[in-house]
Amino acid sequence: AAKLLFNAREFHGAAFLFSRALHIAQQAKSVSDETVAALTNNVAAAYHGLGEWDEAVDRFKTAIQLFEALEAKRHSIGKWLDGDSTQRKIDFIRGRMELAARHERPPPDEWLDSSGTVRQGGADYFDKKAKVAER
Repeated sequence: AAKLLFNAREFHGAAFLFSRALHIAQQAKSVSDETVAALTNNVAAAYHGLGEWDEAVDRFKTAIQLFEALEAKRHSIGKWLDGDSTQRKIDFIRGRMELAARHERPPPDEWLDSSGTVRQGGADYFDKKAKVAER
């Protein structure tokens, strides 16, 4: 639901739901550190969309720290196996943090997938994916 709100540019609702999910994930012992890092980034992205610059920058910094901690734990074979997706995520988040620090909104149709690949496509892209999934 939070991703749907985010993709529809309903950043208030997305920020609320991502924050709730992050809180729950932080309390749960079985949730991966990567999930917590990703949710932290999602909260930051929602604040960025709202133009809450300082809050976005703070959350982006936290997400970077969490992903850097994950990267430090990985052995070189793990980095090779995942194509260094964690470092790509860190680089993308740094770019978003720099935009927020300059009080600039992110490109509306650019997003990061779970493999750390930057993708293009706005709300219409997600609508098309949902219609394909319904078939």
